[in-house]
Amino acid sequence: MDDSVTQERRPHCADRSFSIMRILIVIPHYFSERDFGELPGSERYGSSTENRTVRVKTLNASLWSIHQSFGQPQCVIQIDSRRTRAANDCLTAAVDVVVCCLAGRHLLDQLPAVPPKHHRELCDCEPRQLGFECYRVLHERFGNYDWYGYMEDDLLHHDPWLFAKLEWFQQLAGTGAVLLPNRFERGIGHLTTKAYLDGDIPQRTTRPFQDIANRPVIEARVLGQLIRLNRPLNPHSGCWFLSAEQMEAWMKRDDFGSRDASFVGPLESAATLGLMKTFHIYKPSIATASFLEIEHSGSNFVSQLRRPEPVNRT
Repeated sequence: MDDSVTQERRPHCADRSFSIMRILIVIPHYFSERDFGELPGSERYGSSTENRTVRVKTLNASLWSIHQSFGQPQCVIQIDSRRTRAANDCLTAAVDVVVCCLAGRHLLDQLPAVPPKHHRELCDCEPRQLGFECYRVLHERFGNYDWYGYMEDDLLHHDPWLFAKLEWFQQLAGTGAVLLPNRFERGIGHLTTKAYLDGDIPQRTTRPFQDIANRPVIEARVLGQLIRLNRPLNPHSGCWFLSAEQMEAWMKRDDFGSRDASFVGPLESAATLGLMKTFHIYKPSIATASFLEIEHSGSNFVSQLRRPEPVNRT
């Protein structure tokens, strides 16, 4: 019996302009089982603390999550005709993923036999500078895409409506504002079912780079729910996504691609500092944190949650 299904050609979406949306996402990726071995625990990252098998699985899931959320083709299987029809026409896009890495210190060659589509950019820099190398790639490839993104290699997309929400937000707040997702971890076997990771940090940490009193809140109703978007004390999300107009405006600044690492460290600064200097950053408030969110793979943060010690009143 032939169980094959014939896939039909993708039809044009009547609600979109003729050219399909194009997205570029650049990812810094590093792995070495020998480097950073002498660093204290507070300075270690996934590249040096997780074993090879876990890291391969995480990287593979991260890359696939991009294509499965936004890429083509997507389809619905028509049981009666044993054919498929294109699905999510008005949301899917042509997606390019570039992974910035160091020769011999990455896991791209160990991905499964059918790896997710990506381009490899070999860089010549100190490992903790890889995030800044992504800005060179973004600059070199500018002009061919509608959206540009940066994300760390342990983040997982689950929201196919991400770019629709970002376009909605730009219409609401203007191109000088950027909406970032809340990072979360799943709590399987832990004290909570879900934990958001980037709560408040001392205001002095970001005061030199942002003024959160400037238009601190934007509110709007979405599907009958009041969504509150705040200027966060902690603007870090490990990722960002900008329209071509926003990317061009950022690249015109003299400090674009600067290797300033004065926000926590080079990894955090590469993901957040330049963005914070250039745009007004917003995130969904905790009351509706899931309006825009992205998963941080693993349970590194949620596993640290502990029940408070009982108070001895004797």
